[in-house]
Amino acid sequence: MGTPVAAHWRARATPLARDYLTRGIMELIRSSALLLIDVQQGIDDPRSGARNNPGAERQIATLLTAWREAGWPVIHVQHMSVIPGSALRPAAPGNAFKPEAEPLPGEPVRAAGESGHA
Repeated sequence: MGTPVAAHWRARATPLARDYLTRGIMELIRSSALLLIDVQQGIDDPRSGARNNPGAERQIATLLTAWREAGWPVIHVQHMSVIPGSALRPAAPGNAFKPEAEPLPGEPVRAAGESGHA
Protein backbone atom coordinates (compact mmCIF):
# COMPACT_ATOMS: atom_id res chain seq x y z
CA MET A 1 0.00 0.00 0.00
CA GLY A 2 1.62 3.20 -1.16
CA THR A 3 0.10 5.88 1.05
CA PRO A 4 2.36 7.91 3.37
CA VAL A 5 0.32 6.78 6.38
CA ALA A 6 0.69 3.12 5.41
CA ALA A 7 4.43 3.58 4.86
CA HIS A 8 4.73 5.27 8.27
CA TRP A 9 3.09 2.38 10.13
CA ARG A 10 4.75 -0.32 8.02
CA ALA A 11 8.19 1.12 8.88
CA ARG A 12 7.40 1.11 12.61
CA ALA A 13 5.52 -2.17 12.90
CA THR A 14 7.13 -5.36 14.12
CA PRO A 15 7.20 -8.28 11.66
CA LEU A 16 4.40 -9.94 13.65
CA ALA A 17 2.27 -6.80 13.51
CA ARG A 18 2.91 -6.40 9.76
CA ASP A 19 1.89 -10.02 9.21
CA TYR A 20 -1.24 -9.57 11.32
CA LEU A 21 -2.15 -6.37 9.47
CA THR A 22 -1.58 -7.98 6.06
CA ARG A 23 -3.68 -11.01 6.97
CA GLY A 24 -6.43 -8.72 8.30
CA ILE A 25 -6.48 -6.68 5.12
CA MET A 26 -6.54 -9.80 2.95
CA GLU A 27 -9.40 -11.27 5.00
CA LEU A 28 -11.34 -8.03 4.56
CA ILE A 29 -10.77 -8.15 0.80
CA ARG A 30 -11.79 -11.82 0.60
CA SER A 31 -15.08 -10.98 2.29
CA SER A 32 -15.70 -7.93 0.07
CA ALA A 33 -17.15 -7.27 -3.36
CA LEU A 34 -16.55 -4.48 -5.83
CA LEU A 35 -19.83 -2.63 -6.24
CA LEU A 36 -20.07 -0.61 -9.46
CA ILE A 37 -23.04 1.75 -9.35
CA ASP A 38 -24.58 3.50 -12.38
CA VAL A 39 -21.52 3.27 -14.66
CA GLN A 40 -23.76 3.86 -17.67
CA GLN A 41 -23.67 5.79 -20.94
CA GLY A 42 -26.33 8.21 -19.69
CA ILE A 43 -24.04 9.83 -17.13
CA ASP A 44 -22.52 11.74 -20.05
CA ASP A 45 -25.88 13.23 -21.08
CA PRO A 46 -25.27 16.97 -21.56
CA ARG A 47 -28.54 17.76 -19.76
CA SER A 48 -26.82 16.62 -16.55
CA GLY A 49 -24.20 19.36 -16.81
CA ALA A 50 -20.43 19.14 -16.57
CA ARG A 51 -19.02 16.17 -14.70
CA ASN A 52 -16.68 16.64 -11.76
CA ASN A 53 -14.92 13.30 -12.35
CA PRO A 54 -13.87 13.09 -16.02
CA GLY A 55 -11.24 10.40 -15.30
CA ALA A 56 -13.59 8.11 -13.40
CA GLU A 57 -13.97 5.52 -16.15
CA ARG A 58 -10.20 5.08 -16.47
CA GLN A 59 -9.90 4.54 -12.70
CA ILE A 60 -12.89 2.19 -12.67
CA ALA A 61 -11.38 0.13 -15.52
CA THR A 62 -8.05 -0.17 -13.69
CA LEU A 63 -9.67 -1.25 -10.44
CA LEU A 64 -12.11 -3.60 -12.16
CA THR A 65 -9.33 -5.32 -14.10
CA ALA A 66 -7.26 -5.88 -10.95
CA TRP A 67 -10.31 -7.07 -9.00
CA ARG A 68 -11.28 -9.56 -11.71
CA GLU A 69 -7.70 -10.83 -12.07
CA ALA A 70 -7.70 -11.54 -8.33
CA GLY A 71 -10.92 -13.52 -8.76
CA TRP A 72 -12.89 -11.37 -6.34
CA PRO A 73 -16.64 -10.80 -6.75
CA VAL A 74 -18.03 -7.89 -8.76
CA ILE A 75 -21.60 -6.63 -8.55
CA HIS A 76 -23.05 -4.13 -11.03
CA VAL A 77 -25.93 -1.80 -10.22
CA GLN A 78 -27.85 -0.41 -13.20
CA HIS A 79 -30.00 2.67 -12.71
CA MET A 80 -33.47 2.23 -14.23
CA SER A 81 -35.04 5.68 -14.38
CA VAL A 82 -38.80 6.10 -14.48
CA ILE A 83 -38.55 9.80 -15.37
CA PRO A 84 -39.88 10.47 -18.89
CA GLY A 85 -37.07 11.56 -21.21
CA SER A 86 -34.29 10.43 -18.87
CA ALA A 87 -31.12 9.12 -20.49
CA LEU A 88 -31.23 6.28 -17.95
CA ARG A 89 -34.66 4.89 -18.82
CA PRO A 90 -34.47 1.16 -19.58
CA ALA A 91 -35.19 1.59 -23.32
CA ALA A 92 -32.79 4.54 -23.77
CA PRO A 93 -29.27 4.11 -25.22
CA GLY A 94 -27.92 5.83 -22.10
CA ASN A 95 -29.09 2.92 -19.97
CA ALA A 96 -26.32 0.72 -21.39
CA PHE A 97 -23.21 0.11 -19.32
CA LYS A 98 -20.08 1.99 -20.27
CA PRO A 99 -17.58 -0.29 -22.06
CA GLU A 100 -15.08 0.06 -19.20
CA ALA A 101 -17.58 -1.47 -16.79
CA GLU A 102 -19.45 -3.94 -18.97
CA PRO A 103 -20.50 -6.93 -16.84
CA LEU A 104 -18.92 -10.26 -17.70
CA PRO A 105 -21.03 -13.42 -17.89
CA GLY A 106 -21.76 -14.57 -14.35
CA GLU A 107 -21.32 -11.16 -12.72
CA PRO A 108 -24.59 -10.16 -11.05
CA VAL A 109 -26.47 -7.08 -12.25
CA ARG A 110 -28.99 -5.46 -9.94
CA ALA A 111 -31.53 -2.88 -11.06
CA ALA A 112 -31.94 0.27 -9.00
CA GLY A 113 -34.88 2.64 -8.98
CA GLU A 114 -35.08 6.39 -8.50
CA SER A 115 -32.87 8.20 -6.07
CA GLY A 116 -33.04 11.71 -7.47
CA HIS A 117 -31.20 11.06 -10.74
CA ALA A 118 -32.73 12.33 -13.96
